[in-house]
Amino acid sequence: MKIKIWVHCLVRNEERFIWFAINSVIDWVDRVLVYDLGSTDHTVEIIKTIKNKKIVLKEYPKNKDMIELGKYRQQMLDETKADWILILDGDEIWPDGSIRKLTSAMEQNDSAECMVVPTYMLLGDIFHYQEELGGEYQIAGRKGHFNVRAINMKIPGLHIETHSNQQGFFREGYFDKDGKLIYERGEDKLLFLDAPYLHASHLRRSSKDGEVFERQMRFKYELGTPFPKDFKLPGVFFKKYPTLVENPLKKMPLKYKIPAFFQTPLKKIKRRLS
Repeated sequence: MKIKIWVHCLVRNEERFIWFAINSVIDWVDRVLVYDLGSTDHTVEIIKTIKNKKIVLKEYPKNKDMIELGKYRQQMLDETKADWILILDGDEIWPDGSIRKLTSAMEQNDSAECMVVPTYMLLGDIFHYQEELGGEYQIAGRKGHFNVRAINMKIPGLHIETHSNQQGFFREGYFDKDGKLIYERGEDKLLFLDAPYLHASHLRRSSKDGEVFERQMRFKYELGTPFPKDFKLPGVFFKKYPTLVENPLKKMPLKYKIPAFFQTPLKKIKRRLS
C-alpha cells in the first residue's frame, strides 16, 4: 500500500529560495502545508505562483515570540493525515536523487521512526559549502552536518515542545508521549541515509532579512569549499521560475569575497577548537 507523505514548512521572509525549496519536493509528496508567519517580502506572492493543489498555504501575523513557532508546528501535526512528515525549511533545496532516495526509504522502512540525512551548508553562493571541521549537530553519538528530516507519524504521543537554549533562543523539538526527544528513543529506530540536501541558512535569503533577528546571527562571510565537478546541483535550479524569484546561479560578488577572505581563517580555527 502506498504511504502518504506530507510536508511541513514554516516560513517568514524566504523569497530567495522558497520557490526552489517547494518545487524540489512537491512531485514526491502528497501535500505541502505552508504556514507563513508574517512575511513582508515577496514570499507569499511567490508561493502563490506555484499552481499545485497539493499546497495548503495559511497566512498568520508576525509571531511576537519565537516560542510561538512550536504552536504552529503542533497545529501542523494536528492537521496531518499521513504516514510520514517531511520537514522543509524555506531555504532547503533537495537534489532529485536525494528526495527520491528519502521517499523510497519511507516506503520500505516502516519500522524506522526518524530518518537522518546530511546537509550541505552553503557559503557565499550555491556553488560552495562549509566543510565539516566540528559539525553543527549531534544525533545518536554522531556529530556533523546532518539533521532529522523525515518523521514517522506512528510515534506514540508525537508532539512539539519548546525550550530555551543556553544562548536564550527558543528551540522547538519533536517528543514522544513520555517527553523524550524522538531521536533519543533508540538508535535502532533511526535510519541514517546518504541523501544530502542543500541548506542556505548562511546565505542572504530575503531583501528583508533584517526583520528576522536570528537570521542576522546565521549569515556568514566565509569562503566555502567548491562542490566537486561531478556533484549535481538540484535540477530545480535550472527550471523556469517567476520573475519575482532571484536568479539562484549568481556567484558570490567581490563585496562578499573581500570580508570573507579575512574572516575565513578565523572561523575555521574556531570550528576546529570547538
